[in-house]
Amino acid sequence: MLQRFASDLSRQDFLACGVELASVLGMDRDAAGERIDAWPDDVERFVASIDNPVLLTDAWRLAELAPRLRDTVFKLLESPVRTTEFRGVRLTFEQARWPGVWGPNIDTLLCCRALGDHGVDGVESAVELGSGSGFISKFLLTHAPKLRAMTLVDRHAGAAACSRANVPDARAEVICGDATTALAGRRFDLVVTNPPYIPRPRSIADNAYEGVDLLAFLTQQGADMLTPGGRIVTITSSLSAHLFEPMVAKSSLRARTLSTTDVPLKVLNVLNNAEWLDYLRKARGVRCEVRDGYELWHEIRVVALEACATL
Repeated sequence: MLQRFASDLSRQDFLACGVELASVLGMDRDAAGERIDAWPDDVERFVASIDNPVLLTDAWRLAELAPRLRDTVFKLLESPVRTTEFRGVRLTFEQARWPGVWGPNIDTLLCCRALGDHGVDGVESAVELGSGSGFISKFLLTHAPKLRAMTLVDRHAGAAACSRANVPDARAEVICGDATTALAGRRFDLVVTNPPYIPRPRSIADNAYEGVDLLAFLTQQGADMLTPGGRIVTITSSLSAHLFEPMVAKSSLRARTLSTTDVPLKVLNVLNNAEWLDYLRKARGVRCEVRDGYELWHEIRVVALEACATL
């Protein structure tokens, strides 16, 4: 299955491709009437779309489609292999092959949109911290014309292997390890990361969606990773603003918001954890607002961190 997004993220198209054309769309005969079990993977057909997506899998919006389209899209979403396409960058991700690794999500695309809109023309060296699927690095390798060295770092061995498989570019170096030590002494024009940003008391540092340890590292030591005029581009949430903003204020960096988007809080490990959810409701400003099929909302922020002199 292919999910294709408009350049400004105003539209999300769902397409069937390859074997799905015969097994889901009923295209099981060729022009001569001969049986076809599978089409080539590069053959695709549009199925449905939604406007202004706030999730990659928005079950509520999809459920509003006409019954045949609804059931067709949900069947396509059962595919173990999904391809995400945004601004000419495609990445195919198979969750069963990479257990514990996160594929591209809406915040991934929001980060890429901000990078593309706010300019990466002068970037010659870049590093992605917590590279996961590798989509952001692949985006930079496609859209930064002067980029000669792209470093991808993830301490999760499976994620590092996934990044390596998905970014087969001679300019890309993949490191499995902790960025705080693996990159000691190195400097980059651009540091980019989609870090954990959902706060939790007694957070688990190696959990892919909780805590702010990486954000703390960026504000405390990020300036040492930058070339003159370099910048850090990261994602934060309104849920962690009470932690992030004071850290920036104490640092040698200043924050500039590149874009903001309201999204549902739809991490089931959070929603089904009564203590954690109660903490976010009472103390961290998650918005309880039933709309568009969801009841809890927060704001995703793509932020550039730059030395004060460059602002």
